[in-house]
Amino acid sequence: MTEDKNKSSFRGNHALGIPGVLAVAVLVQYFYRTHMIGPEASQAGQWQLGLGLVGGILVLGLIIFPFRRRLRQGPAKELEPWMITHAYVSLAAGIILLHHGYFNLALDLRGVLLALLWVTIVLGIVLLFLRSRKTGVETSKTFLKLSTYHRVLAVLTGILLVVHVFFDAVIRQ
Repeated sequence: MTEDKNKSSFRGNHALGIPGVLAVAVLVQYFYRTHMIGPEASQAGQWQLGLGLVGGILVLGLIIFPFRRRLRQGPAKELEPWMITHAYVSLAAGIILLHHGYFNLALDLRGVLLALLWVTIVLGIVLLFLRSRKTGVETSKTFLKLSTYHRVLAVLTGILLVVHVFFDAVIRQ
């Protein structure tokens, strides 16, 4: 009975997650083209700041939520619906921040932060895929290494995000 309940919520997360990420991608691309690089780009800085705030809040929430959950309940033993939601919100945040950074992957703080964010997202999706395909994979050495890398990269992303915000808000003013 609980397995059927988990499967239905698992499907429900995909039914909401995929269209949700696509909607975010379309909306952000629309705003990007019309307000940040299009003919009405006079308020591009405000739109860029708004995208950065939304994306940054999502990323910090994504970093904090699993730690809070882990402290309360311990490590997840199976593929839970919150993991799927975590993955979709990560993709949406990645799309928002990609537009916030004007797709710039230069070797500066912003470019490194954006690249690091996307490496973390892709690694998380790989872990989610591995976990959904094979039972007992959570105990394999490869999975544990990848999981540790994902966590370390997520925390590093959060630290660099705070440094980025501090640098832009305090030093550049």
